Amino acid sequence: EYIKGTSYVTGSNYFKTGIYPTNKTTIELRYSFYKNENNYSNLYASSRQFLAQSTTANDTRVVALWNGELIGNMSSFNNFNAHVIKQDKNVMYFDGSVVQTCTNAEWQDENELLLFGCPGGQDASAILYYCKIWEDDILVRDFVPCYRKSDGLIGILDKVECKFYENAGTVPFEKGPNI
Repeated sequence: EYIKGTSYVTGSNYFKTGIYPTNKTTIELRYSFYKNENNYSNLYASSRQFLAQSTTANDTRVVALWNGELIGNMSSFNNFNAHVIKQDKNVMYFDGSVVQTCTNAEWQDENELLLFGCPGGQDASAILYYCKIWEDDILVRDFVPCYRKSDGLIGILDKVECKFYENAGTVPFEKGPNI
């Protein structure tokens, strides 16, 4: 049903997607957080685009970046329910509602998009149910949580490429119930 990132430590558990985002990239994912620590947790990131959770002892906020434009305080909530985020090119949606529209401009990211991590930043203590990535409205990744039965390795399966992606970090993910 899901995979669970278990560490905030940089490089501990994350996936490389093989995608270098552009201004025509759309990312949608269903996630939930399960920790409320004084920390920052990156659900996905490259150098020009990210989605992260900022937490204090009393509050959780979701913040994002699109080509250098910060989408701050997108949501303030004190729950750990599942939410759907969609960063459709320069428009950000939170649970189906438009949160912000950023200034549109052409750009190509020099860094690969990471799931559960950030180039040089902290990994995510979060739960991922799915992640889809489109480039110029063409679905290029359709990640679902899974594990390899032969050795029990937890990862994500891209249904577009029919390819299993292993954890690029050093700390194992936890798996949710089988479905």
